[in-house]
Amino acid sequence: MDDLPEYIRYKDVGCELHSACLTCPLPVCKEELTQGVQAVRAYMRNLQIQLLRDEGRTVEWIAQVMGITIRGVYKSTARKHELGPLTDSSRRAKMTVAAHSTGR
Repeated sequence: MDDLPEYIRYKDVGCELHSACLTCPLPVCKEELTQGVQAVRAYMRNLQIQLLRDEGRTVEWIAQVMGITIRGVYKSTARKHELGPLTDSSRRAKMTVAAHSTGR
């Protein structure tokens, strides 16, 4: 019979995206995605672009700050439906932190 979870020593070492799994602000773990870190970074980049657009930033400004093309900003904006709803303020706050933690 297996030990109860509270009796198992679990070393939470995190990953290259966050130092600890149990406190990670990402909405989904990179291990759950087919493309791993690449998919998480793309998701977070798209989320950050959408948040900047919601703040009223211009496409040109976002492209310059994010180091991508104007077309890249438009492509990301077209993927808005893939990001899911951002109506829950605590979820939006967590995603904002996650978007900023990707290094952009």
